[in-house]
Amino acid sequence: MIARNDARVFAVIFNDQWDFAGAHPNLEIVTANYLRAANNKDDGGRIFLPELIDDGRGLARVAALANADLSKRLLARGADPSSTPEDIARGAGPHWENFQSFVLLPDALEIEFPPYAVASYAAGPQTARIPLDRLKDVMRANPRTPVASFDCAAARSADEHAICSDLTLARLDRDVSDTWSRRVRNENDPTTKARLKTGQVAWLRNRGAACRAADGAAHVACLTRLYQARLKALEDGA
Repeated sequence: MIARNDARVFAVIFNDQWDFAGAHPNLEIVTANYLRAANNKDDGGRIFLPELIDDGRGLARVAALANADLSKRLLARGADPSSTPEDIARGAGPHWENFQSFVLLPDALEIEFPPYAVASYAAGPQTARIPLDRLKDVMRANPRTPVASFDCAAARSADEHAICSDLTLARLDRDVSDTWSRRVRNENDPTTKARLKTGQVAWLRNRGAACRAADGAAHVACLTRLYQARLKALEDGA
């Protein structure tokens, strides 16, 4: 579905449904938002929410406003008796992964949630609508600026400066950080959690040594390969 198509943004929503013969079919909602160039032509500039909204205060603001909007509708008398405040807080908590499916409209940010994400299956997919005027003080001035998992203004090492110089590499850095954080957050076994933390510290230390001899574009390429391999390892459960 085309959610927006104007001089500033082209946005689409994809619904992917599959059935593994469980209690209910599964639905995944994927969105893609593209900024248009100044001449109103498509420039391939897909944007992600951390590039639109400042980290820290911005993420907390989005979570709070999404929670408020969902609660107003889902917890109203008779709306959906099986949905709870805990459902909403879990699915719309302050983690970027909860807000991956979004649409940037002229006057609002809409977050799409599949069934089970913030409510019961019976309640169906949900959309949280956040007026942009509630976010104007936490929106980034230039959404095409690379945004890493750390503050680029405080970058010190050669690796950090390289990450902050490249949009694709900065996204990989966020992906690795978010994937690792999600695994640690969802891990209940203390031994496995400790291993994940030790492994990430060791990987970050080795990252600097592995690409130390490279410079400029070669440094970015070296880091990109390392990040791609690390992301795959984390996704595979290593």
